[in-house]
Amino acid sequence: MFEFIVNFIRAYIQFVKDVWNLYKVGFYEFFWAFMYIFISRPSKEIKGENILITGTGSGIARDLALKLALMENTIVCVDINGPANDQTVKDIIEAGGKAVGFQANVANYNEVVDLHNKTMEAVGRVAYLFNVAGVVSGKLFMDLKPEDMARTMNVNVLAVMYVTQSYMRDMIELGYGHVCNISSVAGLFGTPKLTDYAASKFALMGLSESLRLEVSQENLPIDFTTVNPYFINTGMFAGVKSKWPLFMPMLEPGYVTKKIIQAVEHNRVIMITPRIFYYIMIAKAMTPDRLFVSINKFMGAFDVMHQFQGRAQSPPVGAASEDKKSE
Repeated sequence: MFEFIVNFIRAYIQFVKDVWNLYKVGFYEFFWAFMYIFISRPSKEIKGENILITGTGSGIARDLALKLALMENTIVCVDINGPANDQTVKDIIEAGGKAVGFQANVANYNEVVDLHNKTMEAVGRVAYLFNVAGVVSGKLFMDLKPEDMARTMNVNVLAVMYVTQSYMRDMIELGYGHVCNISSVAGLFGTPKLTDYAASKFALMGLSESLRLEVSQENLPIDFTTVNPYFINTGMFAGVKSKWPLFMPMLEPGYVTKKIIQAVEHNRVIMITPRIFYYIMIAKAMTPDRLFVSINKFMGAFDVMHQFQGRAQSPPVGAASEDKKSE
């Protein structure tokens, strides 16, 4: 009986300590979340770093590479499309930046291992990683072929895991680093004709969150940012139309890449654009399911992919650029 009472008291004291610590952290975080409405968030300078970006053959990955190169960083450009990737490297160098390029299918683990070795030889360890490459099928679930499903999951999920694991080792050795994963609003809300794509992006959200918690638990100096944009006007979602373009417009690549860089500079954990989707997330969490289905219909989610065409030719199986039938 005495032992039970002692254990109970110890457990109670520990509980009170944990609640108090949670209260202190909560007060601090809510206070600064409020203050950041009026003042700028603290930011870090991304300058003089080795940065690897996947999918740099075109789209937002290419634009990211060009912008970050002009910030005096060395860019490691990676894409399965060799000629397009070489052009990005050439454009960076002609603009006065530093870049190297490697053709690789990052959905293949052995190629990722080889890519890491080549990166080490060319520029050394990488401190910043942008996982941009991805693909989308744009079909109804019952029309998806097994190869469609495998390709989506291999490129959008497994490739991110392979690349992140390889280059996180660099960051651990360097003593700092940042991983930015490009997800999608489809990683927050299901959408007809995007079942495999949404599944992969939901998986990417889970991967990013779990990794962030692991890193926190192990006190590793690595930050994570997950970006969730709406449809981007790069041509890969040709035919897609927003029901309410004033509130949910097709996003321009330059705008998205600017927001991505800002999110990384400010160590944002999650960035969603346009901002209306933050409020839709709250509505999703608080409204009954049948009502949320009606809200989706009202917002046009049921019809947004109705006229989807994509590009005339799909890229080769593997980690194609986000611009090529991807976001």
